[in-house]
Amino acid sequence: SASCTPLPRFPRSYLEHGRSTQAIHALLNALRCNPRDFQSLYHLGLLHELLHAPTIARHYYLQAIRLRPYDAQLRSAMGEAALACDDMQCAVECFLLAETLGDSEGGSSRRLGQLYRKAGEMEKAAYFDRRYLQKKKFVISDDDTYLPAIALCKYYKEKKQYREFRKICDALLAANDEVRAALCDCEK
Repeated sequence: SASCTPLPRFPRSYLEHGRSTQAIHALLNALRCNPRDFQSLYHLGLLHELLHAPTIARHYYLQAIRLRPYDAQLRSAMGEAALACDDMQCAVECFLLAETLGDSEGGSSRRLGQLYRKAGEMEKAAYFDRRYLQKKKFVISDDDTYLPAIALCKYYKEKKQYREFRKICDALLAANDEVRAALCDCEK
């Protein structure tokens, strides 16, 4: 029987060396030591997501949520697993709850914008796209921020809300200026 040594953190070294089985065993051992270890449950869920086993991931996330029902990160992770299982209703509910619980990173806002846009609910999509960009302080730096900004531009233009349209365009142009400046620095 394995000794009951709690894990200090997620056993990344196992994953870095392609030893997911050992990572799972280490996490399960941590749970045998402390069945209320929500971090090990979360990491088991995350690991199973990485292994393309979203149903098992949902199982572990649900156990972690039972221990920490007001954790926005756990709710958002459950939403991602629900998406991977094509359970859109559960995903939306999880992301909405993560929003309510204070998801400061904005991942749930971004996902809600995507899901509402896909469902054709453009007003809700625009609300969450804007909410996401607010959390990112309207700094457009990657696809995660660029795509909602473009969607918002289209929405505001269609709604003839030109003042809001101009604000988002300015943020997009600022991002282009930063890229252009970085490229100029590389050419020197």
